[in-house]
Amino acid sequence: MTEENKKNEEIIDSSLMQLLDRGIDDMESGNELPLKEAMSRVDEIRNRRRTARGVSHTAASSLS
Repeated sequence: MTEENKKNEEIIDSSLMQLLDRGIDDMESGNELPLKEAMSRVDEIRNRRRTARGVSHTAASSLS
């Protein structure tokens, strides 16, 4: 593994840990959404990101 790959992996690990910490903090403080609402929010965020990258939902699902 190259030095650059190691640095990228550390950045990803750090970012993931920060997201997990925020999620745990939200759960501990009671800031949770019902499952249906949470999944709806996930879909909205995914669609916005795909739109920003210029990838349609059908194009993304056909890759699987």
